[in-house]
Amino acid sequence: MSTTIDGPSARPTAAPDASRRTDIVTMVLGSWLLVGLFVDGWAHSNLNELETFFTPWHALFYSGFGATAGWIGWVVYRRQSQGIRGAAAVPRGYDLAILGLVIFGLGGVGDMIWHTIFGIETGLDALFSPTHLLLFAGILLILSTPLRRAWADSGTRWSSLRHFGPALASLTLVVAATMFMLMFLSPLNTDVSPEWLGEVSAFEADLYPVVAAAALIVTSAVLVASVVVTGRRWVLPRGAIPVMWTSVAVLAGAMEEYDEPEAVIALVAGGILVDVLVGRLQDRSGPRPRVLSNRQTWLLGVTIPLILWIPYYAVAGLRDGIGLEVEFWTGNIMWAAMSSGLLALVIAPPRSGPVSAEQPGVAERT
Repeated sequence: MSTTIDGPSARPTAAPDASRRTDIVTMVLGSWLLVGLFVDGWAHSNLNELETFFTPWHALFYSGFGATAGWIGWVVYRRQSQGIRGAAAVPRGYDLAILGLVIFGLGGVGDMIWHTIFGIETGLDALFSPTHLLLFAGILLILSTPLRRAWADSGTRWSSLRHFGPALASLTLVVAATMFMLMFLSPLNTDVSPEWLGEVSAFEADLYPVVAAAALIVTSAVLVASVVVTGRRWVLPRGAIPVMWTSVAVLAGAMEEYDEPEAVIALVAGGILVDVLVGRLQDRSGPRPRVLSNRQTWLLGVTIPLILWIPYYAVAGLRDGIGLEVEFWTGNIMWAAMSSGLLALVIAPPRSGPVSAEQPGVAERT
């Protein structure tokens, strides 16, 4: 909220909140930017004839950035035209978005220079290009804006999908962008039954189970965090988790033209089941809905990977078979559950009781 000083020269002294409409427009334009990112990523992964920076895919991507930058600039300009100056002209939560615009702009200029000197990446190397990583960092700062603004509202716990919409859209786009950056460690983009195992060296064949395990561990961490962190801050409205995970599955799966349907099915079906589970834990229908407790957070940390990856391997086994020995794929599920359980423990550490100076090994605090 803004604070004013009485008198003819009154000026707001604190950044005001952005309106819900402002956040909605930011997310619509941010979706344009993110879709452009995925389309450009698809081109880098599937088209070998890319030879120039000036492509239709880059045009879609950078026009999304231009529209988003123009909108945020207009929001700040409109406040300045009303006599608001300095930091107060930037709505709460939008300060890091402006930093993200600057970082993205630097990355875009650097990307054009990089491609001119070193050529166009057409595979895994595109995810490690320093200029692309700058673009990713800028995108995350821009897309997380409504989520950060909502988080700063200490009095809001949310009760409906409609009211939670801008924050949910922001979270969804951030998770999708994160999965894009980590697609080299994602079951949505990793073949669970690779036909090429018989055509590669023994070292490469031995490395595949490690990559498959890492993919489940990393993806579980991202998805578990998206639920438990927000579930400890808000009472998540019914349908929020399926909307988020289905959107991520559709976008990420499109990168491989849905060649890995078992992962898409796992996220869509898993989102529905986890939504029901979270609803029971948060008791959304009760007179006093509550956020997730520590124990509920730990339970979800261990349970969500089981909900996701047991059906994932079951569908894969029925479709083409699993290209892993039983010890590996069952162990992968356990690794994911154990790792996410540890993550949940870090997010919600046990509460410690009062420390007594008389306890052995405890120094007296002054």
